[in-house]
Amino acid sequence: MTQARPKLSAEARRRHVLETASRVFAEGTFRGTTTAEISRAVGCSEPILYRHFPSKRDLYFACIDHAWRELQERIDTVLETRDPDEALELLQRDLDALARGKAVLSHFWVQGLTEASEDLEIRRFIRRHLKDVHAYLTRLLRHGQELGIIHPERDAEVEAWITIGTVTFGAMGERLGGLMDDVLPRIREQRRAWMTP
Repeated sequence: MTQARPKLSAEARRRHVLETASRVFAEGTFRGTTTAEISRAVGCSEPILYRHFPSKRDLYFACIDHAWRELQERIDTVLETRDPDEALELLQRDLDALARGKAVLSHFWVQGLTEASEDLEIRRFIRRHLKDVHAYLTRLLRHGQELGIIHPERDAEVEAWITIGTVTFGAMGERLGGLMDDVLPRIREQRRAWMTP
């Protein structure tokens, strides 16, 4: 007799759906990924998937929001620390993961650039999302300036956009394969030299 799997809470079930769907989307594209693929990976039927998310686009947006919230939670520890070396190390770890395509969020950014030209809703969502990311990174960089680990003369708003651009370009290179393998570490060194006093 097979033992029934323990029931997940609604929150745990939603998290499982979002994490699985994020992986499936990140391995493919928004347009090329089907809800049938996602529901198979999740282990549920398409009608169950649609009960939680009215459309594939709604699920896609929820996945981006989920990935961003998870990254924010990790980076928030940087905002809580007063130790400059620890703060820099924590921030570097997460930004490197994004730039190397190790975080699904960077795949969403690359996809968003291509999908935005064809889909007005995706364009609006990605624009709003990136403005939120920018505002957060600006706050993070200003915190770094208060700690003395970011050069006080650097414009935090400008540097936040440069960071988003660098991460997106790095993720694009990772997706294409072999584009920037040897350059990313040098970019990191140059950025660190520019940003730190």
